Amino acid sequence: MAGENLNPETAMLGVKLATLVAGFAGAVVSLSYIKPLSKLQAVMSVCAGMLSSAYLTPAAMYYIELPPEAAHLENGVAFFIGLGGMHIIPALLSIAERFRHNTQAQGARND
Repeated sequence: MAGENLNPETAMLGVKLATLVAGFAGAVVSLSYIKPLSKLQAVMSVCAGMLSSAYLTPAAMYYIELPPEAAHLENGVAFFIGLGGMHIIPALLSIAERFRHNTQAQGARND
């Protein structure tokens, strides 16, 4: 079964607590260099950074092919993803919108 190997740290959300904390820290630090936000926008930005970090860090670790002895760097990677996480989501949405627009334009040309 997929969830059998989860330890108590990852059992609740499928992410490591340390990764969540590192992503949260990165997201909070990022608030210091972005334009002023409302309280709700700040909370949402921190959530975006933290969740991006929690779920994208394993993929980033796989992609950059760090050796097993470098696993201690995972929290550093999580911090930097959290730092830029609030920018990752809008960038992905922008790419998806451009892709959708291009697909619609090609469909209109084929009609």
